[in-house]
Amino acid sequence: MTSPSHLPVVAIGMVEHDDGRVLICRRPVSDDDRSRWELPAVVVRPDESPEAAMRRGVKHCVDLTVTIAQGQPPFRDQFEGQLSIYRFFVCHREEGDARALDPFDEIRWIQPGQLIEYDYDPPTQSIVNWFLE
Repeated sequence: MTSPSHLPVVAIGMVEHDDGRVLICRRPVSDDDRSRWELPAVVVRPDESPEAAMRRGVKHCVDLTVTIAQGQPPFRDQFEGQLSIYRFFVCHREEGDARALDPFDEIRWIQPGQLIEYDYDPPTQSIVNWFLE
């Protein structure tokens, strides 16, 4: 069994716009069912903090600069077929206009109440469930 210290750490964030909408992203439709909606997420590099990884990942995936408003305790889930430790953050859009970059082909700013209307990958679904409680 893999020890917790050897599991990959994934930073995942709910990005909030100034007007209260939140950002969801979708990868291109493919045979491996990766067409579900998700939140921006990135694997944390060994030399960076989860917070720095979150900022890097959002900039890379949707071209936004964000500030971290709140972090949550870690939880475990699958990431691309591998058990991983997730660090969830609530982020605020600081600057930039979101656009879909690699690996996403579509993004949407939606009202928090609309989160329930979308089909998500498992880690994002866990966060959406928690957020809507």
